[in-house]
Amino acid sequence: MKKIPTFTILNIVFWSIFILLSIYFKSAKSKYLNADIYTFKNDSWKYSIIISVLLLISIAFYFFKILNKKVEIRLVFLVIVSAFLITYFFQSSIDNFLLYMNTKFTHEVTEVKYDVVESKENNVYQLYDGKDFISQNKELDKMNSHIVNRKYPSIYDYKNKDVIKVKFRNGFLNVKYLE
Repeated sequence: MKKIPTFTILNIVFWSIFILLSIYFKSAKSKYLNADIYTFKNDSWKYSIIISVLLLISIAFYFFKILNKKVEIRLVFLVIVSAFLITYFFQSSIDNFLLYMNTKFTHEVTEVKYDVVESKENNVYQLYDGKDFISQNKELDKMNSHIVNRKYPSIYDYKNKDVIKVKFRNGFLNVKYLE
């Protein structure tokens, strides 16, 4: 019987763990409002650079110390390109991981006041915090379940121009989320 190479086994284990963790970390997005995720994704390039540099160091160490490869220009170029390509292709998974970690290290609680904007003739129900409107049913339901879990009345019980106070937690990446 032919022996399976160690590299193949490690590759299968790595990809299996990666896929399972990607699914698990994706669930952290349910605690965030879409506007907060969008803002985070616009700023996550900073973290991608840090991760790319760490990957670059790890891959270089693997190539030049573990495999005892000679330092050649083409290998150095390959290490640099692979570090940045890995980060680029896995950006969504990296963002999900960072959002998950953001929920694990909370440093403050903030309270946001939302004004209810309701128009029965147009079938519109929105929350407005002074800069953003929350009008998508999915977002409203997310806020509603958070408020109902805190033993407060449903957001749909409030009328036009009422004020709803919602407590958010800020994680170490300064992204607010519902707890």
